[in-house]
Amino acid sequence: MFGGVQRGGDDGEGPVGEFGRVLRAVAAAPPFQNGVEGGEGHAGGQLRVERGVGVESVPARRLRRHVVAPLGLPLQEAGEQGGRAQDQLHDVRRPFVNEWLSRSSPCQDRRMLHAEFRDPRLVAVYDAEYGWSHDDDFFLSVVAGTPGARVLDLGCGTGRLALGMAAAGHTVTGVDPATASLAAARAKPGAEKVTWIAGTSAVLPDASFDVAVMTSHVAQFLVDDEEWARTLADLRRALVPGGRVAFDAYDPGDRRWERWNPVDSRRRIALPGGGTVTAWTEVTAVHDGTVAFTHHYALPDGTRLTSTATLRFRTERELRASLGAAGFTVERIHGGWNGEPVGEGDGEFVVVARR
Repeated sequence: MFGGVQRGGDDGEGPVGEFGRVLRAVAAAPPFQNGVEGGEGHAGGQLRVERGVGVESVPARRLRRHVVAPLGLPLQEAGEQGGRAQDQLHDVRRPFVNEWLSRSSPCQDRRMLHAEFRDPRLVAVYDAEYGWSHDDDFFLSVVAGTPGARVLDLGCGTGRLALGMAAAGHTVTGVDPATASLAAARAKPGAEKVTWIAGTSAVLPDASFDVAVMTSHVAQFLVDDEEWARTLADLRRALVPGGRVAFDAYDPGDRRWERWNPVDSRRRIALPGGGTVTAWTEVTAVHDGTVAFTHHYALPDGTRLTSTATLRFRTERELRASLGAAGFTVERIHGGWNGEPVGEGDGEFVVVARR
């Protein structure tokens, strides 16, 4: 799947210990001013960071949302100058910094980011924890509205729903950037009926699908508004006229993240080959519509692993507006998997829209 800023002390353990010191050192460095790229007054300045060879720019708004504000770092606004907004930012010459900044959740140890989709040990745990459920039944029913549909499962993960849709007689393409998850999907019975593609929405062919689904809150892993808009544009491009897209997202009004703590979230996961994994989740930052968290796993052999992520909690109004801007017409938004009104179901937004 697609799928934060980890807070903590500056004791050198975890990304904040290391990265927080870098950012504070950056804040003390000589500043430079750099104007907006590609528009007036809207985008904010650019933080220049190295990655490999050469220098690339990262939007200052991303720095503000995911690094500066959660860490409490100062950022001076230079204000309007000649009709162009500028920020005072600093030139960073540490290659590893860009590995965080180039993603929606920059302040992360890349080894832990989305590890349940990227680390084969945790992919197996994820598969054991999340079996077929009522959400799969809902999406399968949406797809069933188009018999023999050509279906895109964007962020297909280990293929649970993709395989179910293929077994129901649909022509299914599963797309996911996590190769470890795709490897698990390809190893399952019936996998030969699905076309598996490693990638993101950018690889989708034009006008090739009748229905597209994004399940298991894939839409919320697209934290940046620009990334979300690009994904919706890619989905519209990939659907035939009249094609539908369906996805789920947590309703921020439900404040589900308040239950993501070591007590309420603690669970035991039985592995198919024997043994039990103890897992729990803790929130590490809540800011500006985003929630960062860490999954903790204690494996049967005593190994302890973690996986970090950030989800964007968009309101119903934001979802409707973004879909409309992308050229979709919202057909319905439910609050749960049985068609409940928003606010009266499972704390979800269950969205179906048409191209």
